[in-house]
Order: sequence, then structure tokens, then C-alpha cells
Amino acid sequence: MENFIEQNKQLARDFYAAVNNEDYDAASKYLHKDFTFYVQVDHPIPGAEGFVASE
Repeated sequence: MENFIEQNKQLARDFYAAVNNEDYDAASKYLHKDFTFYVQVDHPIPGAEGFVASE
């Protein structure tokens, strides 16, 4: 179980490192095809493409 938790932590670190480095191609690979990003509660932005455009 601990190994699984550490793997998840590393995935999160890798995702945020990609975002911080503005490597949106890498960051978008971590997002599910049905991912929806909410800049505000009532403004959904669908997909990895929407997330990248908002960044």
C-alpha cells in the first residue's frame, strides 16, 4: 500500500512540475479523456485542451 501512495505522490509531483515548466504536452498526458477543469465553479472547461488553453 505504501508503494502505491508514493507512486501517486510522484505522479502529482510530475504533473505539477510539467505545469510549472509550461510543458503542457507532458501535463496533458496525465489527464483523463473526460477531464473537466473549473476556473470558477460555474465555468467548466472540458478536456486537456481546455486546461492547456486556460493556462
